[in-house]
Amino acid sequence: MNVLDLGMSVQEAIEAPRFSLFAAPNFYRAGSEITVRIEDRISVEHLRGLQGLGHNVELAPSYSLGSIQAILKNTNLGTFMAGADPRRAAYAVGW
Repeated sequence: MNVLDLGMSVQEAIEAPRFSLFAAPNFYRAGSEITVRIEDRISVEHLRGLQGLGHNVELAPSYSLGSIQAILKNTNLGTFMAGADPRRAAYAVGW
């Protein structure tokens, strides 16, 4: 989403604050309470915006949610760009 909608590089998108959803008791039961966990690097404005929309928001420590490595192909140029997640010891490698 950050690459396609916001024009970020693959590395910028990987490093951006991440969110996850938690449902109690689970996602399969209608009426479950949904909590949005989001890394605490988001702006106060975005946090208040989510809360203003009625979301139950819980802040997670910086760089704590998930892990991803990615390779993005530019089909116009035929080039590749790779990115690695600073949340874990990881590399993006290709040959």
